[in-house]
Amino acid sequence: MAKERTLHEAGRRRSGVVDKNILSDAERARFWLAAIVNSSEDAIVSKDLNGIINTWNIGAERLFEYTAAEAVGKPITIIIPLELRHEETEILRRLRAGQVIDHFETVRVAKSGRRINISLTVSPIRDEQGRIIGASKIARDITRRVTVERALNESENRLRLAQAAAHIGTWEWDPRSGSSSLSPELHEIFDTDRAEPQHDQVWKARVHPDDLSRIQQAMLDSAHTGSMELEYRYYHPQRGLRWFFCKGRRFSDDDLRMFGIVLDITERKEAEERQRQSEEQFRALADSIAQLVWMAEADGSVVWYNRRWYEYTGTSPEQVAGWGWQSVSHPTWLPKIMERWKAALATGEPFEMEFPLRGADGVFRWFLTRAVPVREQRNRVVRWFGTNTNVHEQREANKALETSRQELNSALAQLTKAHEELEIRVKQRTADLERAEESLRALSGRLLQAQDEERRRIARELHDSAGQLLTALNMNLVPIQSEAHKLAPASVRAVSESLQLIEQLSTELRTISHLLHPPMLDEAGLEFALQWYVEGFAERSNIEVDFEFAPDLGRLSRDAEIAIFRLVQESLTNIHRHSDSATASVRVFREGEEIVARVSDQGRGMPAEYLDGRGIVKAGVGVQGMRERLRQLKGNLKIHSGPGGTTVEAILPAPVAQLSTPAQAV
Repeated sequence: MAKERTLHEAGRRRSGVVDKNILSDAERARFWLAAIVNSSEDAIVSKDLNGIINTWNIGAERLFEYTAAEAVGKPITIIIPLELRHEETEILRRLRAGQVIDHFETVRVAKSGRRINISLTVSPIRDEQGRIIGASKIARDITRRVTVERALNESENRLRLAQAAAHIGTWEWDPRSGSSSLSPELHEIFDTDRAEPQHDQVWKARVHPDDLSRIQQAMLDSAHTGSMELEYRYYHPQRGLRWFFCKGRRFSDDDLRMFGIVLDITERKEAEERQRQSEEQFRALADSIAQLVWMAEADGSVVWYNRRWYEYTGTSPEQVAGWGWQSVSHPTWLPKIMERWKAALATGEPFEMEFPLRGADGVFRWFLTRAVPVREQRNRVVRWFGTNTNVHEQREANKALETSRQELNSALAQLTKAHEELEIRVKQRTADLERAEESLRALSGRLLQAQDEERRRIARELHDSAGQLLTALNMNLVPIQSEAHKLAPASVRAVSESLQLIEQLSTELRTISHLLHPPMLDEAGLEFALQWYVEGFAERSNIEVDFEFAPDLGRLSRDAEIAIFRLVQESLTNIHRHSDSATASVRVFREGEEIVARVSDQGRGMPAEYLDGRGIVKAGVGVQGMRERLRQLKGNLKIHSGPGGTTVEAILPAPVAQLSTPAQAV
């Protein structure tokens, strides 16, 4: 193994300078052997009896695409297709038997997956004792030969099939005697009977009348020229009118007999006629469209233009034939056009470019020129088909559009700037409004506070001053009433009525004072104040009120208690005045981190003009006052009304509504 690698490496150094004087005869032999192996165009590989590669020459690298470093030490099956692995088993078996495998043709696979046809010669390698220790393989690439042989066989098969399908018939004619003989194939083509002595008369009767004299003249001329070639028409009894091609020549100068063939070319003629009609239709179509249309040979030489081309350019076919179209191209653009056109001709890629063409009026206008290659079955370009589309107005429109776009962008930039300035002013105005609103809210809060203070002051004045005066008046009238026996009946009656009026007035003053600001709200808290108010309301209004106050609420802040009391007071007053409801409910409870006060009735609901379409009440004076009072406490107000009644709900955040310290209850 090491020796074989040394030989391989020595071969790789064959281009270097080696001092032959320092090498032994054996080393020189190995050196030259390695050089021969690595200079061979064939792949030369050695392997052991397990199929493991030992050496791999440059020819193997070139053929199989694996480097020696990649291949040595690997199984030989890396280059054998999966379906042919059984060949290696048979090769190893024959090697162990000492047999040589000579010119075995098979297929191997390269690193890239490319399949290679090879001719394989395998010889056993023996050691000094003559034991077989491995094998050497010489693989020659025969892919090209196999491909050529396969193509040749296919070509021969196609030729045989073509001859059979073409029904080519042969004939022989002696000008001196006028006698002729036809092959069986030709009798079949003519639909004549070779046993019929007058078959030539049958043939003559079926030849198209316009072609018969021409055939006869060609036969006479061939007696002198020694050859003839013509096409003619023939009426076949079953297949109708057919076209035949006839060609013949003299056997030799000494032998005047003529030998020739007849070929049915009806399909070709029909194809030519279809092509002629198609070309006429194409030209008619090409002349009817607005584009300039042209066709060029594979080398770029233009051979045809449509009518629109000549109308636009004002040229003649002689002026623009071949490469004459350059005369109507703009001289500034012509070098670039030629560069791009020649590049398309060289690569076979489609051509597309915009450039100006001169019109008959001398004005250059922009055209979009496109050309596509027309290829044959073998993908070879045989012709180019091109069009020139007038895009001058489109370009002008695009230019105008670009100008408009720039103007629009400029206007948009100005508008954006104005918008930004407006946004700044709006933000400033919004900030001013927010400050004003904040001031208004602060003022509203102070007004509400002042209103509550004024209510408290008036309630105290009524209770203290007016109440004391009524008490004093009552005390003055009571002694007089005790002396009633001394008074006239009318005076007694007046004193008694005055005392009743004083009692009634005292009651009214207490009620008004408590409604303005119930002292119980400060002294006993919201629950007892609401309980007192609800009972008094029910007694005064004859409306049954269901009152519920959650026991876990305790005392709330002074502002929160006033806000809830005023909400209940305002809501129940509205129920009494507007709802026609016989019942009402008042509930104050905790819901999560919020305290809720809810007043509802089962009345007729509020009028439609007070609603926003979703049953939500619009803000009026009373509603706005309740909402502002709650806003001061970071709460909010919800009012829903409909045919089934109205619900007013105040929601306050518990941390704001509740007392922060017990001292606040004082």
